[in-house]
Amino acid sequence: MIEKFSLLHAALYSKHWYEKYSGKNTIWDDLKKTMSADGYNGEHMTKGDIVQVMLHQCQLINHRAVTDLTEFVSGISKEGCWRHGYFTKDNTPFQHKNEVLEEYDFYEAIVRYCLSSICMLSAEELGGVVLPAPDYINVLPMRIDI
Repeated sequence: MIEKFSLLHAALYSKHWYEKYSGKNTIWDDLKKTMSADGYNGEHMTKGDIVQVMLHQCQLINHRAVTDLTEFVSGISKEGCWRHGYFTKDNTPFQHKNEVLEEYDFYEAIVRYCLSSICMLSAEELGGVVLPAPDYINVLPMRIDI
């Protein structure tokens, strides 16, 4: 049996169907919830666990964004990760005055690169998966501007 990409709620999250970082949540809190909805024990997962699952699942996608190592390394680099929505203290050319940004986190750069790549792919490009309806009750709340 061929394994298919199965992080379907994480894909919905990447495509902005869910509210991000509601309350005092972080990306890790949000991903734990999407991982649980996708069949993992998200509530018990560490950052490293989430990265491992995300990388394994992305390897199942046959698309340059996740198969080209040059693209991947550039996308998670401290200098280039801003291009994939990960803005940190030392890497963004668009920092506003008084904006407090966090230090670069290697694990966060990886998941943000993966989510950014997944966001741009159609269900067909994700391996012909069928994305479920968002679960605004059990996973994450609906984005306010939907």
